[in-house]
Amino acid sequence: MSACTKNSTDTQDAETPEETCELKLKETSMKLSPGETKMISLNAKTSSETSFKTYNWSRDVYGLSVTCDKPEMIKIDKGLVESLGPLGTAIVTIAPKNGTPVELSVTVDELSYRKVYDKDKPLTADNIYLNHIYTGRWIQSFEIGSKGDVYVLSATPNNPWLDIYKYSRSGERKGKMRLAYASHGTTCSLEETADGDYIWVPTYGTKNSRNEYKRDQLFSRVKFEDGKEWLPDDTELQLNSYYLGDYDNLLPSIDFKNGLIGIRYMDLDDKNWVAVYNLKDIADSPIKQITLKQSIKRGGESNGPIKGEEIINNMSFKAHDCSAIKPLYKFSFTTEDALGNSFVTGAGHALQGFCVEDGYAYITYGYPNNFDGGYSVYSYEGRQVVTRQLFTFLQDRENLIKQKIADNKFEPEGVRVKNGRMYLGAGVHRNNESLVTVLILPN
Repeated sequence: MSACTKNSTDTQDAETPEETCELKLKETSMKLSPGETKMISLNAKTSSETSFKTYNWSRDVYGLSVTCDKPEMIKIDKGLVESLGPLGTAIVTIAPKNGTPVELSVTVDELSYRKVYDKDKPLTADNIYLNHIYTGRWIQSFEIGSKGDVYVLSATPNNPWLDIYKYSRSGERKGKMRLAYASHGTTCSLEETADGDYIWVPTYGTKNSRNEYKRDQLFSRVKFEDGKEWLPDDTELQLNSYYLGDYDNLLPSIDFKNGLIGIRYMDLDDKNWVAVYNLKDIADSPIKQITLKQSIKRGGESNGPIKGEEIINNMSFKAHDCSAIKPLYKFSFTTEDALGNSFVTGAGHALQGFCVEDGYAYITYGYPNNFDGGYSVYSYEGRQVVTRQLFTFLQDRENLIKQKIADNKFEPEGVRVKNGRMYLGAGVHRNNESLVTVLILPN
């Protein structure tokens, strides 16, 4: 183990020349994507100390020797490992001057999701999870329950309702719930409890020039009840809604396995952000009187609860105030980097889905009629590990028609990643009907 000179300023006492240094890795293996960086978590103690302490790489008071058997794969600087691009596995050896070295296995590999879209492996019937459900409205997102049921969110212009449908995997409708003036429904999360199923969904939107309800300012946890219609003025809905601050276009996605909630949102400058919070912190946030700084325009549709159009300034009610909660991770991204432009029209893509899972945030994009949708992936630290990966199966129209997945239109709508598999929602046009399809993308 390592011999070091005495230094009274060191929090880790330097040892005498006779002492040894013992090292212990918190994890003996590490996985990186090309270009990704990660710190080595190391504990150390001298033979005269009774407990291990987290090693401070920046000070490196023990003067550890760090070597790698494949320097072309990774670079290491003060405990920070950076992958240089070549794929494979390298062994990092960390050695004290006096003591036994420890070894860290570092694997550099592309995320498996980058490899799923192989033009030589077209979609088959096995890739269709939910097949051709007709809701009468365009799908915007979906969620899959533990028993295989599928929740589908539907919204269209000139309609004030965000519809939430529940289907069995065989296509049997099990219920329908509605929220008035809520949002476009670009994402949702399902929470299964002993008390029933709850949908986390963006709410409190405003009507734009296309008569769509967007720029939602809160998100809500709503119990699914067949036949239920929720209004934004309902006290129960308000008390189960969450205010992040003066932001809009909120897209909540929950990683229940890790107890985290990721929220994509936009600030007043229309800059895109992703923040990841402890779910418990959000759920336990205090209920306070909140005032929405952005006005809400709603009503005027013949099928809505408010017959005349109205504009509400400084709408105020009691809700969960999350504005003071500090996120665990936070990063920004640009529309250009995450979505890019259509190679068909040259115009910008629309964001079509968002979800978080196991340390990564997934963003899907596309636009109707283009047949060129795709996705990007960011680590929670903000590194873009997948950049605009196209859904190559969209270019094989003959196969899409053969599988009855699409005819004259295919629009990516919603995304979920579960246990290493990506599920993609699709709004498809066939025989002049808008149909819902959920695909299991191939490994």
